[in-house]
Amino acid sequence: IMKAQMARGADFESGNLIARAKAMVPLLVPLFVSAFRRAGDLAMAMEARCYHGGEGRTRLRVLKITHKDYIACAAVAALSASGLLGARFDFVGFLPPRAQARRAAIAALREREPVQVLYEAPHRIVECVADLRDVLGGAREIVFARELTKLHEEIARMSLADAPAWLAADANRQRGEYVLLLAGAPPQTAEAIGARETALLRALAEHLPPKTAAAIVAGHTGLPKKRLYEILLAQKD
Repeated sequence: IMKAQMARGADFESGNLIARAKAMVPLLVPLFVSAFRRAGDLAMAMEARCYHGGEGRTRLRVLKITHKDYIACAAVAALSASGLLGARFDFVGFLPPRAQARRAAIAALREREPVQVLYEAPHRIVECVADLRDVLGGAREIVFARELTKLHEEIARMSLADAPAWLAADANRQRGEYVLLLAGAPPQTAEAIGARETALLRALAEHLPPKTAAAIVAGHTGLPKKRLYEILLAQKD
């Protein structure tokens, strides 16, 4: 700074003490401005790191990968490799271990259109797949993602009707943790509901509330209860 000022004609050596002090003013001003600017940057950086004066020293907490992170990574990897179409997915996790509760949980997935992400242990995979086929029907597609990111990784896509035979074809397929990707329910249209089901629905609605009639028909046909209820509401209008 001093050399720059001297190049502009500043004289720091001649004159008495007062004159020399006045000559130093153009030198001190840039120093103070630079110091204040650096202090402002430092204060902003400390504030960004959540520093609060008077609260003592803070410590760096190093994040470590846990089993939850591995679970999330397995789900994303399986979705990426599955080829199942759909902009959304629902994470279901492990189904209940008992058969009755598991079937009830699967029935709750019947009308969901997003891809369903499930996990299953190897000693329950056969029973789980059998319940999926029995409750949802054999036409629904499923993707098996076994032992992801490991040496014996295996990914296979098929219908639920073919799934039990695929598991039985190789004893190793009943080993290792599974990520199951279940295709969502197809969007239901008015044409997808046949005349027989519509007639049954209307007949029940003459004696029962619309919600009850829709629930009965849905339970026996596998059709979405919400869509059946909408048909009855449209009939009233």
